[in-house]
Amino acid sequence: MKNIIRSFFTSLSTLVFVYCASPGPTANGGSGTETTTGVTAVALLPDGSPAAGARVRLRRGDWVSPLPALAKKAALVGADALTDSNGRFKIAGIDPGSYCLEVNDPSANSERGGAALFAFSIDVGASINLGVGTLRAYGTIAGALDTAGRAGQRLYAQVVGLARLAAVDSSGRFTFSDLPAGTFTVRVVTANDTAVAAAAGIFVGPGERTDVTLLSGWRFSKRLYLNTTATGANVVGPVADFPMLVRLTAGNFNFSQAVGGGADIRFIKPDGSPLPYEIEQWDSANAQAAIWVKVDTVYGNDNTHFLLMYWGASTGSATLSQSNGAAVFDTTGGFAGVWHMNNPPLDSRGDSTAALKDATSNAVNGTSRGAMTSANLVDGIIGRGCVFDGNDDFFDLGNPAAVNLQTNITLEAWISPSQYPDSTSGNPDLNDEIVINKLNSYSLEFEMGGNIQSWEVMQDSSTDILTTGNLNLSLNAWHYVAVTYDQQSQNIYVDGQLAASQAGGSGLSANANHLFVGFIDGASGQDRYFTGSIDEVRMSRTVRSADWLKLCFMNQKQNDALVVFK
Repeated sequence: MKNIIRSFFTSLSTLVFVYCASPGPTANGGSGTETTTGVTAVALLPDGSPAAGARVRLRRGDWVSPLPALAKKAALVGADALTDSNGRFKIAGIDPGSYCLEVNDPSANSERGGAALFAFSIDVGASINLGVGTLRAYGTIAGALDTAGRAGQRLYAQVVGLARLAAVDSSGRFTFSDLPAGTFTVRVVTANDTAVAAAAGIFVGPGERTDVTLLSGWRFSKRLYLNTTATGANVVGPVADFPMLVRLTAGNFNFSQAVGGGADIRFIKPDGSPLPYEIEQWDSANAQAAIWVKVDTVYGNDNTHFLLMYWGASTGSATLSQSNGAAVFDTTGGFAGVWHMNNPPLDSRGDSTAALKDATSNAVNGTSRGAMTSANLVDGIIGRGCVFDGNDDFFDLGNPAAVNLQTNITLEAWISPSQYPDSTSGNPDLNDEIVINKLNSYSLEFEMGGNIQSWEVMQDSSTDILTTGNLNLSLNAWHYVAVTYDQQSQNIYVDGQLAASQAGGSGLSANANHLFVGFIDGASGQDRYFTGSIDEVRMSRTVRSADWLKLCFMNQKQNDALVVFK
């Protein structure tokens, strides 16, 4: 096995202790046969001089400070030492495992006080030189706990991996003011070590203060950072009221810690304000979930903003789901209809009515047509999607007022076509496969040559047709396609990029024709049914910005570039 070393020279003090009955390593060497030969390092002050006489503490990586009522039951395994006049130290006889080694100089002198951390793993018989670490100023975590229902309870806050313990006051507040810079997990427990709340991924810089809010009743949390820099989603401008996709997998989430169906999942802002969310998919057996979270603002060219996800509740209202698609895809934010395509075209009774569910409060639900069955529900780009046979499969969404848009419109969908439209039949403008269409009003279509086309029919009966050129979209692969239209311009976007544009016209025509997904009515004999899979169809009564549409693609594609778990 490899020796893994992570050195945090900006005072990343995840000081770690372990309780055990056996003796541990010492600064003078260890006992036992299954040990390592130890570690050595040098600590410097901020001015580059040796940190002579600084306190060194070596502990394993899974320890928390003992509670007052339980402290006498704990025996400490670890090693303490002091640096020599050159700032050097060595600790030998360490058992194999993962460790954190903290160097502290608690001097009140701002030029001296601070800490540095070395975090490492070591194997049997190995020896590691951890190099040089520079002590930096201590930082602060100021916490606030939701103490509803816990009046009179004695609570304590612990920094996981650090020898830090703070009492929680009657208002739910606590402070750790002597932390080295780093990223930490804080948990709150009762006097008898019953978990109350936890928050992970809390970053504090040298000499800085970080405020954090914890939810009482949830045992686990993570920070979800939104990266819109060039290394992430690469979006420049801010995007408001954005439905952000959070994908959970075995790699970033332990499904066994959550209540069935994800009912205890919650999302909050750093100030503790709850965020609306909708669980589209929860498949704990295969460790997959897709959750939509409404984010107030996603800032452009930024990677510092984050939200918090909580889970691991055990009792009471905390275990009741608050999933609400209508709150995420809010009609006041411009959504006219959102169809996740994740419902079986036929229900358990064989009924196709309202089989296609609208996530918005408009309830523009669709009825399946043709020979669609539960077999048409397949893996999509986000959870489940629907496959269309190109012969008679489609959804009929009727003609409610919500879809009779006459000024501004945005249509979006993920498509994975399995064949190109037939190039030998009829008018090429009619030789296409329909993604979403309202006859004589608006449409989004898959064209010959793998192009995307948009039709808009005006109130004066004129028609604006826009087609991408030489796009040649690949078959059996997912692509994000969108069209925006107002009286100034008509635009087509493919995979987050502008692919075609032209001037707009008069307002869109309103009529009694039905809205369809996968088909157009009134063009018999033409190859107009969609062949392939469709997922996440959306309609908005506003023109979404280029940044919005790019962010949708970068967030929803298989390798999400926006959300970073910490």
